[in-house]
Amino acid sequence: MLISVEQQTALRREQRPAIFALGLLLCLLMRIPVFNLLLPALLCTSVCHLQRRGWRATGAAIKVE
Repeated sequence: MLISVEQQTALRREQRPAIFALGLLLCLLMRIPVFNLLLPALLCTSVCHLQRRGWRATGAAIKVE
């Protein structure tokens, strides 16, 4: 485990508005016929961004091999 339970709770509380806004954006894009084709790419990049943002907030080391 990279971070403690207390850090996980704080991170979840801190990122809740961003995750909610992302969910609304994805829901709106699903309803538009042509833009819904971009949904998988947007979902992947946004989840990766949220994870990196979370790592920076906790101060956990990021190791990419």
